[in-house]
Amino acid sequence: MRIIGYLEHPGMVVTVFKNDNKISVKFEKNLLELVFKVREDLHLSDVAEVNKLFDAEFMVKIEAIFQEMAAARDNALLRYQSNVSTGSEPDIF
Repeated sequence: MRIIGYLEHPGMVVTVFKNDNKISVKFEKNLLELVFKVREDLHLSDVAEVNKLFDAEFMVKIEAIFQEMAAARDNALLRYQSNVSTGSEPDIF
């Protein structure tokens, strides 16, 4: 897998990878990652074409997903810290 480029987006790192016949696009924000994979046969052979696929509307949805992911992580950390401070084991199941 090799990096073929980056997509410009404020507040987020977006890296485009190529591996065999797949394009992977990794979005990173605040220690969170989200990866989308698409087949290269969809005429996505370079960063310019990938940029057309992941348009402004899509990026707004990615931002919302990151907000949900951050909230889920923060809630899990709060539960964990609460269990650690009381000395009880966290419920896994």
